[in-house]
Amino acid sequence: AIVNDVKLLIMDEPTTALTKKEINNLFETMFYLRDKGVSILFVSHKLDEVFEVCDKYTILRDGENVVTSFCEKLDEKTFSYYMTGRKFSPNPFSPKNIAPEPAIEAKQLCYKNAFRDISFKVYPGEIVGFAGLLGSGRRELALSLFGVMPATGGELYIKGEKKSITSVNAAIDSGIGYIPEDRLTEGVFLEASISDNILILSLKQMSNTIGVLNKKLIQRKISEITEQLQIKTENLDNAVQTLSGGNQQRVVLAKWFLREMDILILNAPTVGVDIGSKYDTHSMIKELANAGKSVIIVSDDISEIMNLTNRIYVMKNGSISDEIRTANINGSTLESIISS
Repeated sequence: AIVNDVKLLIMDEPTTALTKKEINNLFETMFYLRDKGVSILFVSHKLDEVFEVCDKYTILRDGENVVTSFCEKLDEKTFSYYMTGRKFSPNPFSPKNIAPEPAIEAKQLCYKNAFRDISFKVYPGEIVGFAGLLGSGRRELALSLFGVMPATGGELYIKGEKKSITSVNAAIDSGIGYIPEDRLTEGVFLEASISDNILILSLKQMSNTIGVLNKKLIQRKISEITEQLQIKTENLDNAVQTLSGGNQQRVVLAKWFLREMDILILNAPTVGVDIGSKYDTHSMIKELANAGKSVIIVSDDISEIMNLTNRIYVMKNGSISDEIRTANINGSTLESIISS
């Protein structure tokens, strides 16, 4: 676009797959182009980015123009209301009842060229975050816990029992679920129905001893879970690809909720969804923890980590560098720790 000497540059969700460092580089380029006289139309649902780079904003909702004004005249709370038609209030996670024994404990886990000497504990009722820059090893650790990249060293304990998680099936059998960062290629079957996507992990639990599916039980359970997670669709037989990004993410959550896993690992759980869906997803995750489940959040979204977790492990160069109580820091401090 720059080579073509454009006068108007339209950028549609340009930061979705970028790290914080890459986003900063992108913004510097945008400011450079602006100063050279290029007009930029920046399409995004990330409020902090809109405030950082834009002079004016226009908010669309349900195909209609809601408001147009200057960013300097608006605060984040009002901005969120214009976008969703709903009012949100800050609600940081506060554990109701953390069990005394860890649900999952790692002792010096290693994987060649990815991470080393990783030790941590996550208790039932907790939401624990893993934060770090791209290449810190956080993503690889999550995949290792789910059996995609089986650890080459160290020990892993599930409810006090030593486990060897050498495959995805082994992880699921141990009560570990995983929601990937890229839901489109790894989280759902786009052309399959919504109900089939929700059911896919629970076929055995919904069958009798000879493998015949209990259709009444399936219908009742799927109806309950779609209502609980507020999946918006006129027909559960519709393909998942007909849903919005936020509702697709709800389907990914629904299949694990239906399977009732004790430990859930979420990698960037709200990437690519609007602020309303983000708020709803966060509420669901908190409810899950308050019901006694153990939740691990892997994310580079500082506000998400701060809002969802009660403890944070910071990873750098394949190792855990810090363990922090979320209540003891703010977002700016956490960002400084991660990037230092």
